Amino acid sequence: MARQINVNAEDRLDLQDAASRAPDACALALLEAAYNERLAQIGGQAVILKSVVEIAAQHGFTGTVDEAAGILRAAGYRVKTGHDGRLVTWKVD
Repeated sequence: MARQINVNAEDRLDLQDAASRAPDACALALLEAAYNERLAQIGGQAVILKSVVEIAAQHGFTGTVDEAAGILRAAGYRVKTGHDGRLVTWKVD
């Protein structure tokens, strides 16, 4: 006997919303892991965003530095231009 599932429009919208955010969630996970790896390598509190993107790219991240900046900002990280013109990122507690 087959079971029927009653799915209303609100449930479908929630799934669509979750599916649309899935790529960013995956990218965020890669970027956070790369951020933590780079931070462990150099110490301190901030890292050059380009180095984070390079590490994340080794694990499947396909975005640009600018895309990474947007993803990290949306997750609560600070991203600013350093004195040498490169983007720097750090976590905000």
